[in-house]
Amino acid sequence: LEKASKINSVDIGNNGSAFVEVLVGRSSSSEYQVLLVASSFMSPAESKSGTNNNRVRMFGLEKLSKVIADQKWDRVKLSCTQPYTKTSCYGLSFVNFHTPESTVKNGTPEK
Repeated sequence: LEKASKINSVDIGNNGSAFVEVLVGRSSSSEYQVLLVASSFMSPAESKSGTNNNRVRMFGLEKLSKVIADQKWDRVKLSCTQPYTKTSCYGLSFVNFHTPESTVKNGTPEK
């Protein structure tokens, strides 16, 4: 991240991953903490058939680890897994991190 910030929500656009986990860290340490536990983006049946592989999910503060979200972080690690099919490529289309600073511009909420 550009600077150490609190993260209050995460938007994730999938591209074939069954599960996605978000970890955060600081440049002063090699350790990472779990901000968002591994979350399901595709069922086993969807994974095997290749359907619904571009799902978008938005995780608000209530879905993030409270203790971790209350701290400032400057590194992010994303872990994508697809245990149901070994032959298809998988990853993410996009990820947006929202911070308290990004949700307010000139005193008005960002649209």
